Parts: sequence; structure tokens; C-alpha cells
Amino acid sequence: VSFLCMALVVHLLTLERLHGVDRLWWLVPIMVLWANAHILFPFGGVLLALHAATRPRAWWTRRRLALLAAVPVATLATPYGWHLLHYVTVLAREPVAFELVAEFATPSLHGATGQALTALFFATLVVLVYSPVHRDVAEVVTLFGFAWLAYAMARNVPFFAIVAAPILARHADALLPPPSARPRPGAAVLALHALLLVAAGGALGARLAPLRAPDAAVDRHRLPVDAVRWLAARRPLGRLMNHFDWGGYLIGTLYPRYQVSMDGRTNVYGEETLAEYARMTALAPGWRAFLDRWRPDVILWPRQTAFAEVLALLPDWRRVYADDVAVIFVRRRPPLQFGAGWADTPGGTLGESMPECAT
Repeated sequence: VSFLCMALVVHLLTLERLHGVDRLWWLVPIMVLWANAHILFPFGGVLLALHAATRPRAWWTRRRLALLAAVPVATLATPYGWHLLHYVTVLAREPVAFELVAEFATPSLHGATGQALTALFFATLVVLVYSPVHRDVAEVVTLFGFAWLAYAMARNVPFFAIVAAPILARHADALLPPPSARPRPGAAVLALHALLLVAAGGALGARLAPLRAPDAAVDRHRLPVDAVRWLAARRPLGRLMNHFDWGGYLIGTLYPRYQVSMDGRTNVYGEETLAEYARMTALAPGWRAFLDRWRPDVILWPRQTAFAEVLALLPDWRRVYADDVAVIFVRRRPPLQFGAGWADTPGGTLGESMPECAT
């Protein structure tokens, strides 16, 4: 929905700027939808502000000024009211959250996303330089502004693509011969296009086919699917401490049997708690503060981590489950509470005779 709203805002602004078609009041309902759908709705306001700032004379009218006032007011039409705008500022002041959340990180130029971003940016820049048509100031400012946002944070890359695509298309088309002078495509060209469409359809079908299987949308190499099933098959073991990246998945699979100790709702936990958690996972000085304050009874953690290795050495924790992805530790209890069946069992298998943990 957020991508759709971004595309609609770009389309309406392009119609007005390049073709004189004024349908900008559609921005008001679009912004209401966007604010109720996704937290990046301020991008719509940013686009509108850039559009107006590059043409101040055209926007110094009562109707346009009313529109500029109506768009931010429209974003208040949510169950949160002005608190939603406050939430945006809270997110911006959480540097620890930026380190924890993968989509908040800078896109790597070694990965496909960073390479595609760079290719699109420079391709658009080249056609802008050589284009024979007028280069609109709003296009240039928008291109560089959203490129900066995309290079600053990976989650912004799709929004840059939505903004850059029409700019690239307009100026690339201007570099081609006029439509009347272009040769009609021959049989070989049409056959190539058909082959590409068939190949794309086949690739899409192959990609979608596995999604029909149960749990197909879950990456079993990244999420603790089997460990969650192990926990769900037993009585609740007490307070759970989990890895940040698994919080959302655990809410969907273990709640209400377990409540997560950490997940992507960073504004709920606050900067101090996030900093404590980050120190714990990095085994930095004072790393036990979060562990001691939360006092969990069971810990579900990625297996190939330094924190899991340290837990295995602590006398007050015992490993009761392990597979290639996850490991589960429980706080040691007196023998009468646990029984003799609580053994360190690698490989993700525990004997069927293992007693349940007393709650």
C-alpha cells in the first residue's frame, strides 16, 4: 500500500508539472490511506514540498496554499491523531534501533540491492545529462534527495526506484528517434519479446510454486521453525527471552503461551532497553544487565552466536534443545522440579520420556 501511494503521488505531481493536468486534491485521500497503512507516509509530504519549493510562483495562490495545509492535516485522520507524527520523531531518535533492524542499515554495494540502486541512479543521471528535453528542477532535486535517502537506509530503496523510474523513462525516450521514425519491429524482435515473456512467466511460476506448501513463506534457515514446534508441544517453561530478529515470528507462533522479550516495535521498548539488549548480544561491558533485569526462565537464541556459546558455559543455564538454527536454554532448577530427564541434547532431539518442566 505504501508503494502504491508513493506511485500515485508521483503520478499526480508529474501530471501537474509536465502536462498541466491539475488533480492534486486527490493527494488528500491518498495521504489519509497512506498514514493509516505505513509509517513512511511523510515521503508523500516530502515530494509535495519539493514540488512546490522548485516552483514558488505557481504555488503562491490560495488554492495551492490550502492544498499544502490540507495534506499534513489529512495525515492526522488516524486512530493515533497527532501521536503518529510524534512516533515518526521517536523513530528518528533511536540510533540503537538503526543498528538492530536490518532494513534500517545502509544497503551494501556488495549485495544485489545496493548494486541495483547504483545502476538505476547512474543510468538516470546519464540520461539526464544527455537528454535533449528540458530538465525540470523538481526532477533533479527529487532524484538526488531520494537517492540520499536510499543510500542512507535500505528500506528506502524501493521508494527511490518509484521516483526515479518516470524520470529515467521520460529522458531515455527523448534520446530515441521520434516514434514516427522508428522502424517497425520485425519477426525476430517480436519472437525475442515473446521468449522473454515466457521465460519471465516460467521463472515467476517456479518461484510461486513452493509457496503453496505449508510454512512455505518461512525461511527455515533463518527462523527457528523446529525449535518453536518443540516449545509449543510442551507446557510453558516460564518467561521467554528471544533474539530480536525472531520477535515478530514468535509473536505469530507462540503467543499467548509465551510473550516475547524483544521485537521490532522499538518505540515500545525505548532507547535504554534497546541499548541494554545490544550490549548483551555483543557481550560488551555490562552485558548481563538485560539478562539480570529480565530474569528469563527459557532462552531461545541463534545457535551460531557468541552469546549462545557463553550461555552454554554459565552454571545457571542448561541447554535442552539444539538444531542447526536455534538453541534453547532453561534456567537450572533443583532436581525435584526438573527430574533426571533434562539432559544436554544436541541435534534437536529429546527423548520422548523427558518430563515436562514444572511451571
